[in-house]
Amino acid sequence: RVALAPALDQAGLPQPRRASHDLFFACDGAALCPHNHGECRRLRDTAISPAEGLHLPTHCFPDGLVYGVVAESQVVSVAYAHRTNLMEEQVADLGVETAPGYRRRGYAQTAVSAVVTEIARNGGVAYYSCSPDNHASAATARSVGFMPYGRNFVLSSLQEG
Repeated sequence: RVALAPALDQAGLPQPRRASHDLFFACDGAALCPHNHGECRRLRDTAISPAEGLHLPTHCFPDGLVYGVVAESQVVSVAYAHRTNLMEEQVADLGVETAPGYRRRGYAQTAVSAVVTEIARNGGVAYYSCSPDNHASAATARSVGFMPYGRNFVLSSLQEG
């Protein structure tokens, strides 16, 4: 934002109130590097409770694509696919979350690779995005076989009036 401020001033445009920046990744069956760090299973309901600090994507139950890693009789990491409304049968956007006490054990890699395996089995491509500052998330994506394909940088400003 600092570098853009003089250019925006010169153009007579307002300074941004908000900026967002995302990295975008894609993976298909050919690039997939499966991981197996723990017991991973497809989840269809909340029969297995989540570990503290983990939120299950109940909006994806019962027909959505949700995989979770189970440890100590609870779901400790979960990955799920969102339909993109663009080529819905072939393209899916992933979400992933791991309970704070279970991070850095490869559980996210396992859950994400299970979701990508299912998407690729049906001839689809999985997409993944994260903030450039979220190094752990970007590393998870790369370790599973996701390849970077783009960046998004958005400045937004509301004019007073």
